[in-house]
Amino acid sequence: MFSTWYDNQVSGVDSLHARASSGEDVAQLTDTAGNDTAWMRHRQTVISSDLLRTVVEGFKRVNLVANQGGQDTVNLIGTNGSDQLYSDASGTSMQTSGGALNRVGGAEQVNADGWAGVDSSTLVGTSGR
Repeated sequence: MFSTWYDNQVSGVDSLHARASSGEDVAQLTDTAGNDTAWMRHRQTVISSDLLRTVVEGFKRVNLVANQGGQDTVNLIGTNGSDQLYSDASGTSMQTSGGALNRVGGAEQVNADGWAGVDSSTLVGTSGR
């Protein structure tokens, strides 16, 4: 956790739970070298592997970078409201109706479930093969 008043870093643990209380807090997460699975919901993200389990709650935005190796799967899960899914070559994000933004880049597999509501998606391809 980092702000103009503090900078918290954690290492050497096998489980971590962080909770934001309010505001525009952002969680920056990275995967492990193993096979990771993440569930990114409105205001809650859980990422787990054989080595580590991380839970972050209450963050307005969560960025997950999966570039440490392994076969990583990320599940983006919407709300009962109108959510927006966006995917391009740099990654995939889901903006929930409650204002939370979850973004993932580098995962081998990304699954999206809009849950309910009137959801939309934008998929942007690249030129070439």
